[in-house]
Amino acid sequence: MTDAVLANAHVLVVGGTGVIGKAVAGHTASAGARVTLTSRSADDASSAAGEFEGDVSGVAYDATDHATVSNLTDGGPFDHVVITAAALSFDSLTDIDSGVLDDLVASKLLGTMWTARHLRSHVDDKGSMLFVSGMLSRRPTQAAPLAAVNGAIESLGKALAHEYAPLRVNVVSPGGIGTEGLGGHTGAPGDVAALVTATLANPWINGTVLDIHGG
Repeated sequence: MTDAVLANAHVLVVGGTGVIGKAVAGHTASAGARVTLTSRSADDASSAAGEFEGDVSGVAYDATDHATVSNLTDGGPFDHVVITAAALSFDSLTDIDSGVLDDLVASKLLGTMWTARHLRSHVDDKGSMLFVSGMLSRRPTQAAPLAAVNGAIESLGKALAHEYAPLRVNVVSPGGIGTEGLGGHTGAPGDVAALVTATLANPWINGTVLDIHGG
């Protein structure tokens, strides 16, 4: 089903040179999609795109810089948008540097908001947007700033499913890559990418936060 739905669809992966973003780009390309991936660096985006078979291209885009959004909109329209870009920090609120905190909020929260706002009119109503949060949103044992941002991303996704309807909006919340689940499997970027791809392809998944952490 997934391959049939995504064949020839145009998928934009914002943050497509990151660990999860690159896995998503490869997984959707393998399903037959045309993929555009982004990085802050045009060279990095082009280099990453060249690692995949199929119709994959790279463009420069900085989620914190509105002036670069034309690089995305000029490449549309899109059927699906996946936003993974983030400058992450696992520091506590007590210890986090003010500049690092600003970068975290600017890239992952405000960057997701502004990217989603700029792209709404460039995404097919029958398609979807998908954001990536993280399990700290509901299991906040550490890294309070990141936990708070992840929670905000999940609320944003649920709200935009109503505001942007009929476009679907979902959030995938992964556990730590490289951690072992109760079944003994160690989570990898490809596991997250497989769930992202299935969510893009399934029209009955909407306004939902999907956990993936192995229990």
